Amino acid sequence: MSNEDSTASTRRFAEGYTQRGFAVVPIPGGRKRPVISSWQELRIRSEELNEYFNGHPQNVGILLGEPSGWVVDVDLDVPEAVELGPLFLTSTVKSGRESAPRSHWWYRSEGAHTQRWKDTDGVTLVELRSTGCQTLVEPSTPTGTATSGTMS
Repeated sequence: MSNEDSTASTRRFAEGYTQRGFAVVPIPGGRKRPVISSWQELRIRSEELNEYFNGHPQNVGILLGEPSGWVVDVDLDVPEAVELGPLFLTSTVKSGRESAPRSHWWYRSEGAHTQRWKDTDGVTLVELRSTGCQTLVEPSTPTGTATSGTMS
């Protein structure tokens, strides 16, 4: 896919997410985190998408919690959590990167707060992401590995 096709695809995905009620945030290509100051408060309207998704290599993130109708992401950060997830989490939309396609489990949970569970060595095992957080979504490529699965 050419660079032009890739950036047009990112814009189309951002528009699709916005039409479904998700708040989106642009992220520079190859990165996982927004660089816009106060990105947590950013609310891009459909008519503003071209301003933010403007032909540069970009990723797209969904703002979680309140900005997106209380969509939250259970992020399974280690292989053991990905393996155990189906035993503890109810069926839902799943997504992830190519190497861990079932590492993100999406729910609607009004009022949910971000929480992190860590191992004794401080490594994050599982994270419930809500208001104030974002997650990269398709067709993003954070480090050359495309995300998989579509948020719907």
